[in-house]
Amino acid sequence: MIDDHSLKLLNVGCGTTFHKAWVNIDINSIHEEIINVDIRKGLPFEESSFDVVYSSHVLEHFSIQDGFSLLNEIYRVLRPNGIVRIVVPDLENITRNYLSSLDRVKEYESKENVFNYEWMHMELYDQTTRSISGGNMANKMLDLTNGFDFMFERIGYEMFNAQERELINKLSSIQMEKSIYIFGAGTFGQRIEKILSKHSLYINGYIDNSTSLIGQLVDNFLVNSLHNISKSAHIIIASTWWREIEAQLKEHDFTNYSIVKTEVEKLSVPDGKLEEVREYIQTQLGMDYLRAFDEGVFRNQGEIHRQMYDQYLLKSILLKTGFVNVSKMNALESTIPNFGEYQLDEINGKVRKPDSLFMEATKK
Repeated sequence: MIDDHSLKLLNVGCGTTFHKAWVNIDINSIHEEIINVDIRKGLPFEESSFDVVYSSHVLEHFSIQDGFSLLNEIYRVLRPNGIVRIVVPDLENITRNYLSSLDRVKEYESKENVFNYEWMHMELYDQTTRSISGGNMANKMLDLTNGFDFMFERIGYEMFNAQERELINKLSSIQMEKSIYIFGAGTFGQRIEKILSKHSLYINGYIDNSTSLIGQLVDNFLVNSLHNISKSAHIIIASTWWREIEAQLKEHDFTNYSIVKTEVEKLSVPDGKLEEVREYIQTQLGMDYLRAFDEGVFRNQGEIHRQMYDQYLLKSILLKTGFVNVSKMNALESTIPNFGEYQLDEINGKVRKPDSLFMEATKK
């Protein structure tokens, strides 16, 4: 085990999960703490540069051959006795849960059993077969009025968008408030209420501008008018009308509020040449060829799963790369010193991606 406290740490394919103590790399990131690197072309670091390399939910997006090349690069940049921690979806766990849900729904078609079966079928196939971003799983996750606990048990914080995760990061400060209200009694507001309750944070009620809702119970919480809420209350805005609601709060001298926006801002890079090609295909070959082209472009952008790993396969490929001491871990254990402080595999003590397989090994 490494004892040095001044470790060189590398987070490969970090996405939105990173820590400033690490060198964080990903492709097309707009965050200042992340270095833009196309890891398909190798790692731009000298041999034996790092004590630890961490990579979560990256390897499955590569073919088995390209994944092996990436692990070889990780091995190269690690120092002798350096630690690698690889996190991937756990194929064994997914298939066992699928078979279990199938047995239950065949025995009794309750609403819960049907939902759980449909989710496990999607979890097994959707991320390898989808042709649009998010696939069928994205639509299922939008409505948290059904199957919330089961989806959270399966995929954890992946079911929340960036704005909702930002709210989760603020929970420790919000917990200090004496009273909490959600402005927005619709589906989105109820979604936020469930997120809060998952962290043992309970609201006093909803606020809504609709006179037909005021005084009614929604999700067992009373819907209030803004006029009968104390100025000291913390208000969480959860509505597509968040701009108008924020202006309304300011007009009534409310200063203690948080906003969970529904818009998802994505980095888009205009590609004039791509559009020229699409236009040519559509005019010369027709819509069927254009749909095939668009699907091909999507499937090569890195979202889909090209390989799935169980404990045996991942251990085998790590050993083949040259690593030793290959061990299965859980989200809360690691041979990396002080790993829990970085909150990479957990948030506030809860596993970030519960469907994962956690493996560590060392460079001999």
